[in-house]
Amino acid sequence: MRPSAGGLNIQARFLEYTQNFGSDIHLPLTSIASLPANTWTKVTWAGTAQRSGERMVPQIYSTNQTSTTGSIVYDDCSVVAT
Repeated sequence: MRPSAGGLNIQARFLEYTQNFGSDIHLPLTSIASLPANTWTKVTWAGTAQRSGERMVPQIYSTNQTSTTGSIVYDDCSVVAT
């Protein structure tokens, strides 16, 4: 992730959806208080699926980002099964 300004917090979690997207489960949330501005930082988090064969969707957002406080860019998101 690369925030364009300092002081932005990051929230990251996986959402697990049924195959028809009829319902979802919010898996544990990881919070990062602040990342260095204009620097790529690798962020990892873990979640355990509740059911097998469902869809895992990463959700990444900030609770204190506004149009005047910058933006957050993320790239190369991947899910690794262990």
